[in-house]
Parts: sequence; structure tokens; C-alpha cells
Amino acid sequence: MFGMVIASGVRMLSKVDFNRQENLLIIACSVGIGLGVTVQPDLFAKFPSVVQILTNNGIVSGSLTALILNAIFNIGRRTKSTDLPADVEQQAAETSASNQH
Repeated sequence: MFGMVIASGVRMLSKVDFNRQENLLIIACSVGIGLGVTVQPDLFAKFPSVVQILTNNGIVSGSLTALILNAIFNIGRRTKSTDLPADVEQQAAETSASNQH
């Protein structure tokens, strides 16, 4: 079971654009927070109990870190048609034209 989770995670990460520094930062912070909570369980001991529920588990805290940083860096970032390869643009135009007929 754990092997399947790891394999799925690696497959997801293979689709990430590692040329963008923001994506590297998201991964590094998420893994760091997740491992930090696991290695040092009292890391968030002084936080309120409501927050401690979310930060006691390394997987939860790492996932929350990834979600928050992804929202900060990538929400509002649109894929422009100029970012797409020429063959994808052509295929999209053909599909759009065929749907109009």
C-alpha cells in the first residue's frame, strides 16, 4: 500500500515543471515541514490545540504546506496559448473549428 502511494507521488512529481523555482520551493518546504514534524514532534507544541490537530502528523502538515504554497504561487497563473507547443495549438484550433460545424 505504501509503495503504491509513493509510486503515485513520483508519477505526479514527474509532471511538475522543475525549471520554475517556485515549484522547487513548494516541494522543498513541504518535505521539510513533513519530516520536521516527524523528527521533532514538539515543533508546534506552543500552537493552539486547533492548529496542533493539523500539525501533529507529518503527512498532514506537509500536505497543507504544499497546498498553501501552491495557492500562493500558482493561483491566477494562466496557461497562455503562446505557452503551448505549435502542434497543440493547431489541434485545439481544429477541434474548435470542427465543433462549430
